[in-house]
Amino acid sequence: MVEILESPHPQFSEAVARVLGRAPRWTPGRQDGALVRVEYTLPVDFKIRSELRFPSGAAGRNRGSSRSY
Repeated sequence: MVEILESPHPQFSEAVARVLGRAPRWTPGRQDGALVRVEYTLPVDFKIRSELRFPSGAAGRNRGSSRSY
């Protein structure tokens, strides 16, 4: 299950969910030989090149900026 905790724009969330949905299955966690649930937070960084532009609605971000979430 993919849960987006914070995102500067819905298109970033959609991109991350799409990529993780296509990723190979992860190896289950084990403790003392038994399978256990493991929660993992995966930080994702986006770097936006200055020649790319967002469609209207991505207000608040300058071209060429990058930020970690």
